[in-house]
Amino acid sequence: MRTLRIMMLFIAVLALGVGVIYAEDDSETMDVPTIDDGRVNSWDIAAPVVVFCKFDYPYADDENMGVFDTMELWGATGEDEFQLVATVTAQEIEDAGVDADSSTLLVSAYGYSLYRETDGSFTVTAAPDADGKVYRFNWSFGDQNC
Repeated sequence: MRTLRIMMLFIAVLALGVGVIYAEDDSETMDVPTIDDGRVNSWDIAAPVVVFCKFDYPYADDENMGVFDTMELWGATGEDEFQLVATVTAQEIEDAGVDADSSTLLVSAYGYSLYRETDGSFTVTAAPDADGKVYRFNWSFGDQNC
């Protein structure tokens, strides 16, 4: 009798497990809107500053052999309008290095700042908006478009 109960319990657990395995998720997924113009912060459609990593292509026939050249910050000047506010070259980034103790300011202009963080990543900030919120975006080499 005891063996029969254990066997029935085992079969019930197996049946429940099979039901869970075959359950489907009927919920819909939503795509995050992006701006596909090559900017690093492409998913942040309301960003007050846009970051572009520019590459030099020494071999014109090989578009996968890009060498990092500059980082550009484009600041918002009005509705859907941006202007170039700062540029940092690969050499300037290399010369600044990575400080293990604190962030390094690479460039600051018109309320926009670009920092090299202690882990080697980059952070761009913008001056506070009307609500006092400071825009901050962090990325690393190898992330999307950089």
